[in-house]
Amino acid sequence: MIFWAARPAVSLVRRSLAERPFVYSIRTYASNTDKILDRLTQDAAPGQSVEDKRRAKLEQYNSKLQAKAEQEGLTSVEELAEKHKNDQEQRQKVQREEQAREKANLLAAETAAKQGSIEERDRALQERLRLQREQEEARKLREDDTNTVRGPVKPLSSFLDIEKIEKESNEDIAKLWAGYHTMRGKLSAVIPAATYEKMLETARNYQQFVLPLPKGDATASSEEENAFEMQFMQWAFLPRPASLPSSTPPPAATMFTSLAEYKLRQEFAQMSMVLTYYTDLIQSKGLVLMRGDITERQVPESDEVKQVLTQKEAQILALCMQRFYNLDWSQPAQGQEADRRELLQSFHKNPQGFNLEKLLETCFTYT
Repeated sequence: MIFWAARPAVSLVRRSLAERPFVYSIRTYASNTDKILDRLTQDAAPGQSVEDKRRAKLEQYNSKLQAKAEQEGLTSVEELAEKHKNDQEQRQKVQREEQAREKANLLAAETAAKQGSIEERDRALQERLRLQREQEEARKLREDDTNTVRGPVKPLSSFLDIEKIEKESNEDIAKLWAGYHTMRGKLSAVIPAATYEKMLETARNYQQFVLPLPKGDATASSEEENAFEMQFMQWAFLPRPASLPSSTPPPAATMFTSLAEYKLRQEFAQMSMVLTYYTDLIQSKGLVLMRGDITERQVPESDEVKQVLTQKEAQILALCMQRFYNLDWSQPAQGQEADRRELLQSFHKNPQGFNLEKLLETCFTYT
C-alpha cells in the first residue's frame, strides 16, 4: 500500500499519437475532485479524509519546526520562518551583486575588444576567457558548498542526509518525508520495495499510457462538472547512483503532460507533473521514496506564477497511475485488475480498439 501525502525535464520520445482515437474531454462521469480523491484514499485510511490527513501531518511538522526554533534560540515558528526568510534574502542579494559584477566585467571586456587594435582585441578576448573560467570555477565551488546538483533530476543526497535517515525507523522516515514535502506544496509517498518492483515491471513493458483527469467544478453546471482532460504519461528509467550496488532496482520517473499539447508539440510539450522514485533506501530499509513536482507557469501579462495542476488533480493522477501499474503479473488477473491489464495491452498493441469508456470506468469505479 502506498501512503500518499502531498520538475525535471526528460525528453519524451518521438511517437505520434495523431491518429489515435482519443478525445480531450468527455462528459459522462461525475468528476468532483474532492469525492474522487477521498474515495481513492479510503483503503489507506478508512474514514479519514484527505484534509484530515494533511492537517495531522501539518501539526506533526509544526511541532518539529517549534523544536528547531528553540534549538536556534528562537521562541516561535514565526521567528524561525522570519530568520530563514532574511537569510534567503541576504543570499539572493549577494548573488545579484555577483551577477552584476560578472556582467559588468564581461561588458567591459567586450567593449575593449571592439575598440582596440587586433592586439588589443586579442588581449581583451583572453581577459574575457579568463574571467569566464574564474567565474565557472567559482560557481562550481559554490555548488559544492551548498550541495547543489545541476541536471533534470536531483539525487536524493542533494536534499537528504541518507546516512542519517537510515538510522530512523520506517515510520519516522515516512513522517519526515511527508512533512518535508507538504510544507513545500509537493507530492510525496513512501512505497514498499515489493510494490515498486511490481510497478517497475509493468513500466518496462508498458512505458506509455493515458489517464483521464477530472476538470469539473462542483459549483458549475452539470455539463461542466463532468468534463475530463486526457493526460499522456511516460516512464523514464534513470541511472543508478554509483554508491548503490548493481543489484539495486534503478530509480525512475513518471512524466505527465496534456495529451492535446503532446500531440501538438511532441517532445517539446511542457510537462504538467513529474514523479521521481528514489531507490537509495530500498535495500537498507525496504522503502522507495517518491517525490512529485508540479510544473509552474507564469500567468500571461502578470508576475504571478501558478501551478498547472492543483494539489488534488496531481494526487488523482498519481493514484490512478498506481491502479494501472501496481499489478502482479505472476498471478492470473480477475475483475478490475484484468480490465487494467487489457487496457494497457490495447493501448500498445491495438490503439484503434482502445476503449475510452472502459478507461473512465476502470479509473473511477471502486469495488
